[in-house]
Amino acid sequence: KENKILNTGNGFYINEDGTAVSDYSLFKGAEHAVVVTAEGKELPVTYILGADDMYDVVKFRTAADKKIYPLKTASQPGAAGQNVYLLPYSTQKNIAGQSGSIIRTDTIGNGSFYYTLDIKTGDKNVSCPIMNEAGEVLGLIQKNADKNNESGYAIGVGYAEKLSITALSANDFALQSIGIR
Repeated sequence: KENKILNTGNGFYINEDGTAVSDYSLFKGAEHAVVVTAEGKELPVTYILGADDMYDVVKFRTAADKKIYPLKTASQPGAAGQNVYLLPYSTQKNIAGQSGSIIRTDTIGNGSFYYTLDIKTGDKNVSCPIMNEAGEVLGLIQKNADKNNESGYAIGVGYAEKLSITALSANDFALQSIGIR
């Protein structure tokens, strides 16, 4: 409310209309939010399109004044043993990605998936995309509860894409905790 930064983090666009996904915890308690693009342009978040505090994911829309280049989402879920690549965000000139494989794919409902990865992730990787060999997004990296855990976790991007607001959302605590329209 006082124009103070509550959180900073990662996210990415999933369509050309300015729809993006990130971790819910970045938006909790926020009255407004701004996305800073890779080019350094600040775009205000105009709408929250869905949120889930249990899986720590939010879908939102930003204002845009030029063409947005979204990441392509995978048409097929990842499978155990499949090679994956973590596309990190970095403020440094030297950016090193990580690669590994999927240890396990779990179904979490509505045709959505949760991945266990053999990639150690940290707080700076939360909501960065995990991609297949074709360069398609499989999921968003999740915060690891155990910093010593050698595995990483990702919520399937399809789960985030399906988030929506309905007439029943008026009672959704996750949405009530965000002051953005």
